[in-house]
Amino acid sequence: RCLVANASRCGRLGFEADAALAAGGRFGAVASVSGADHPIVLAQLVAGTTFGTLTGAGVYDLVGLAPAESAPDAEQRLAGAATPISSVGVVARLGESDFAAAVSSAGILRVPRGQLGAVAVEGAAVHAGDYGAVAATGDSRTLIRSQLAKRVYDQLAAGRAADEAVKEALADVPSGVVVGVAAISRSGAHAAANSPWELAQSD
Repeated sequence: RCLVANASRCGRLGFEADAALAAGGRFGAVASVSGADHPIVLAQLVAGTTFGTLTGAGVYDLVGLAPAESAPDAEQRLAGAATPISSVGVVARLGESDFAAAVSSAGILRVPRGQLGAVAVEGAAVHAGDYGAVAATGDSRTLIRSQLAKRVYDQLAAGRAADEAVKEALADVPSGVVVGVAAISRSGAHAAANSPWELAQSD
């Protein structure tokens, strides 16, 4: 993971982050962002606009920062300090009836610059609505093709328990493809993966 403020230098090293947030009927995502230590904050900014998803230079335009800028406050303006080196997915219940889902990815090594991952595709990695929220990480092509997060959410909306909806989605993932899913509904929450996956839960 590139921890320098100079975004163009980060891009040359091949690290590009994606992040997405779904909550309160809003969806915001950023993709192919270099130099941002907390891209989820940028996704939150996008969620407050009508853009939906922004990539690369469009993200920098939104926050008023040039991609190659290396001013002392550049990292602060791009939202942060230390960052994880893998993908993180979160689902939450906000009060009695609101739900939220978010996924942030530090990127994948040895892929072409500008490659769009599942995180930035609405319904693939995150989805939230009146009946719950879903966050998924793993193989992007699988998440996009199956619209996995939306598919699990639709099961929640139909009255299925979160554990049943997650297990059914994982059962349909092709052998050898790594995917993890977390879901929350009015009746409970569940998270699982078809490979070793670190899980954390908080009330």
